[in-house]
Amino acid sequence: MKGLVSVLKFDDTLSSQQHFQLPEYEWIDLADLQGTNGYCEIPVLKTVIERLRIRRNRGITLIGRGNYHYASYGLLTEYSEPLTLVLFDHHSDMLEPPDDEHISCGSWVTAALQNLPHVRRVVLIGVSERGKEFIPASIRSKVNVLKDYHAPLSVGKWLKTIPTDKVYISIDKDVLTTSEAITDWEQGNMTLDQITTIINAIAMAKQVVGVDICGEYPVSPALAHTREMKEIVKLNEQANRRLVLLAVSKLVGQFAS
Repeated sequence: MKGLVSVLKFDDTLSSQQHFQLPEYEWIDLADLQGTNGYCEIPVLKTVIERLRIRRNRGITLIGRGNYHYASYGLLTEYSEPLTLVLFDHHSDMLEPPDDEHISCGSWVTAALQNLPHVRRVVLIGVSERGKEFIPASIRSKVNVLKDYHAPLSVGKWLKTIPTDKVYISIDKDVLTTSEAITDWEQGNMTLDQITTIINAIAMAKQVVGVDICGEYPVSPALAHTREMKEIVKLNEQANRRLVLLAVSKLVGQFAS
């Protein structure tokens, strides 16, 4: 795991997960940046990208809350060869950008398809029926929605439609049932076992070049010591540890020194 995992500190949400305080995890401090919650000005995004590029640990990134999911756009800029983005998310994150000066947690996938030529296709897994309605017509031809993710055979069939050898995986834990993780967004009903099955299938057929994870629950300092908040933190930390270990098993051959 050494040299593979970095943790983004937009706020103190991930600081409550004790496992990720271990020295093998590299923390990238972004908390001094203004205007990053949900929406981010493009000049601030460029600063985020600059700080990401000097990190030592590469391959797996813990982003924090879903409000900062647009950081995945910055991570995708680090690649140049053609790749497919596999996105586990209860929302499409494919709204039209708010304007030319901002990116948001709801528009970053659209921005990636419009601005990053090496992102050839997006495969969306676990999106709600309503979420599908927000995929713009201008990028619809580059988006696949995996509907029957419960059946391994259908996953194998779908893999044949990925046009690239390389795959980048982004996971928003709001795709999970509330028994597996707690977020501050509407959640889906996937399980960690289902995500594991799909990622294992992807890794057998394609080269996984990067993984990021978001979907933390904001920890209020006033409630941090309550039983309810401790249980939420514990549940999310367990999910993160399982997803990180899964990602490490698929990336270790590529990134470990």
